[in-house]
Order: sequence, then C-alpha cells, then structure tokens
Amino acid sequence: MSLPAISERKSIRWLPDRAKEPTSTLVLTSRNLHFVDLRILKPLNPGEPDLPNEGGPCSRLEWAFSGVAKYTELPDRVHAEWSHEIDSRANSLNKDEGDLILQHDGSVLETGRMVNPATGEMTQYEEVWADLEVNITGGGSHRISIVIAVVDDLRGIKGKIVRVGQWCQGISKVGTVTHAERWHWVEREPDTATASKGEHQSDGDWERVAKIGGAYIPCSLAFVSGTHLNGAPAAEEGDELKVGDTTWRVIEKYVW
Repeated sequence: MSLPAISERKSIRWLPDRAKEPTSTLVLTSRNLHFVDLRILKPLNPGEPDLPNEGGPCSRLEWAFSGVAKYTELPDRVHAEWSHEIDSRANSLNKDEGDLILQHDGSVLETGRMVNPATGEMTQYEEVWADLEVNITGGGSHRISIVIAVVDDLRGIKGKIVRVGQWCQGISKVGTVTHAERWHWVEREPDTATASKGEHQSDGDWERVAKIGGAYIPCSLAFVSGTHLNGAPAAEEGDELKVGDTTWRVIEKYVW
C-alpha cells in the first residue's frame, strides 16, 4: 500500500511524433490503489469552455476509466498494470500497462504501447506525469481519501468515486453510456465562504469543474469529513449509501 496520490499528466508523445498535451488529465489513486482517470480534451473551437461543466458534449471526453492499479518493483523501473472495471472505450473488463521511471526533476516518465485514438493503431507512447500535493480541506487537521462504488448488474449500472484531499472524480456507466465529473475544493476567506455549490465546509467550498453526460454522480458523498448538513455522520468504510433507488458503498476510507 502507498499514500493516496493526485497525478496530473503533463504530456503525451506518440512515437516518433513530438510530445504535446491535448487534454486535461487527472488521476486520483487511493491507498489501496483504486483509481479514477479522467482525460478531457482541451477546447477545439472558439468560445468553448476550458472544461465542459454542463453535462457535455461527450465528444470532449477523450477517455475515462477506473479500476485498481498494481505496481511491481524492478531494478530500473516500476511495471504498472491498471485494470479497467469501467471504461468509456470498452464494455468489458480489460487493462493497460506501462513502465514508470522516476526523472531527475521529480516527474515520472511512463512508457508502453497502446492504441493511438487518432490512428486506431497500437503505438509506442511516452507520458510525463507530476504528482500534486495532497492538501487538507475545510479547516481540518488531516488529509482524507475515500472510495465509493456501485455495481448494479440488474440495471447495468457501474460507478466509482475517488476523493484524494482537495480533488474528487467520479465515473459511472449506465449501459454503454459513460458519465464523468471532476470536483475541486477551493479555499476561501472565512467571511466569504458560501454553500452555493456542493457540500459546504468551513473556509471553502467544493466546486464542480467538469461534467460530461447527464447522469447524477453523488460525488458529494465523499466531501464531508465531519457530519452531513442534516446532522448525519460522515460516511465510513463499509457504509451503504442510498441515492434514489441506487445503493453506493464506501469501500475504502483513509485519513492521515
């Protein structure tokens, strides 16, 4: 096990082309290696928002997937495998893998082979990742990571929410349609804090910064570290949380 992590991709290179970053890509990984990876295309046309935040368009979703990571230490690198329990590009379980090499500047170089969406062909790639600092939120004294998931085979619903510190991402798939959200805790001066978006905690607010698809993803279940606004206790590992006619389960919670 490792500490929860927030990883931001800085660039991708499809060999032999030059490196670039056409997306806003963020991966949240819990202590037990549950993750949500959202890759949202940057604006292609004038007037488009930096990130879509009103439920679409789905064309801006380059890739979204979640599952569990596995890392194997080798003498000169770390070999990583990421299971895809939910995948915007596939309707069955699959995985991808790559090799991770720590760079002198603290970034991580990932190398491997995967399908280039521009060509549809398996291609060698290089990605550069940077880990972001995990912050304490809401005037608390500890950092929080939480994983909440749902699997409803009868209705064809799968979903996972991962929060690490000040970032939270959720993905759900209903049938073959993928929905995704990204939220960020924004610090505010105590006298200007409001509860206009998401769940309110002292000295700041959770703000949704991206939403693709029309389904509701209850990311707010992961926001509260003390009690809910109605006085109910915050979610703990093992809790089952009813949202409409769907039951989400807290499968991991870690405070450090």
